[in-house]
Amino acid sequence: MDSKLNHTTKELNAQEVEISNFLQQQLESTYKQWGYEEISPPLIERIETLMAGGAIINKDILKVVSDEQLGLRPEMTASIVKAACTRWAKKNRPLRLWSTGKVFESKEGSDGKLRIEESIQSGVEVIGLNEDSIEIELLYILLESLNKVNLKSTKKAEILIGHTSLIKIILDSLSHTDRHEIKDILTNYDLVKLHNYNISSDTRKNLLKVIKARGNPFDVLDFFKSTYGNQKILKTLKELFEIIVPIGNKYDISIKLDPTFQPHYDLYNGIIFQLISYSGSTPLVLARGGRYDELVKIFSQHDRKETGAGFTFYLDKIRELTKYEPITNKKISLVAYKNKSDKEAALARLKSIHEQNQAAIIELSPCESIKKAQELLFKRGCTKLEWISN
Repeated sequence: MDSKLNHTTKELNAQEVEISNFLQQQLESTYKQWGYEEISPPLIERIETLMAGGAIINKDILKVVSDEQLGLRPEMTASIVKAACTRWAKKNRPLRLWSTGKVFESKEGSDGKLRIEESIQSGVEVIGLNEDSIEIELLYILLESLNKVNLKSTKKAEILIGHTSLIKIILDSLSHTDRHEIKDILTNYDLVKLHNYNISSDTRKNLLKVIKARGNPFDVLDFFKSTYGNQKILKTLKELFEIIVPIGNKYDISIKLDPTFQPHYDLYNGIIFQLISYSGSTPLVLARGGRYDELVKIFSQHDRKETGAGFTFYLDKIRELTKYEPITNKKISLVAYKNKSDKEAALARLKSIHEQNQAAIIELSPCESIKKAQELLFKRGCTKLEWISN
């Protein structure tokens, strides 16, 4: 490997693979119950597609050596949206789709080395449903899916919700020259920079209230109404929270509103959310999602107004927090035999065990005695010996 490269993903052992498979099965069973169809977006795509209209910067994409501008996907939404707007353009809307697979990100570390991050993602996308109710469906699926993966009880989770219109309301109240800097300050929760930024004391005082206005959705909406007036989006969000907060309570997941929340990728142009679990004092992002109508518009080849929304789970992070324990005492039989002439009978015994839907392996070489065969049980990870000797 190039000395300037640093591949950060470790190989998974057998138990980690088993847990990952369990998590995928639990998530995917929820998607299917809600009527979502599985698709498999390409691992390698054109750079133009992977950049998602500029939402993902070029240097974050791991390039593939080719005559064309190709790269490994850093996420799957852009490829799914492109397919929905081209190859599946004539399919009835809405499209409810789910997918699971590996993604790759290219990052420059503090040491100047290129860091390749490989991870597993699983999520859903809805294309072509121009209704606010789709956010309710997505958040409901998110909560049901999370409930199935069985997180450790000590790991409390919450859903942090924002909306791009709330940031716009804040910025529209400021002069044009300040908006870009103020947006960075608010989204990065940079109190030091806000205190030092050259604005009037009244503006600074108001922005300090804004940056700290996060938590109970209804309190935050009341603050926005009293500060910026009765905006249409506030009514829409109130209706959303009146439905989703009780659902969150049902699953013991707190729902919080943060008007300054912005995700890493600038994919979204409406509601945005992330699922967070706290391990000690460090927040761990388990899922992200939101509405991305503008992304759909980029790929759409028709005049109709297309819409899109979805979310993605990060399975590697969820695996760290699950209380699922791999079954280490599975009943696996070892079929062993004494002489070469016994091998055919041993294979027949192996087949009969498999036909009973039970696990079994065969020792590839003859064993001189049943004692030797019994010594192999632990080494082979088996619990029961099937001894063949004629």
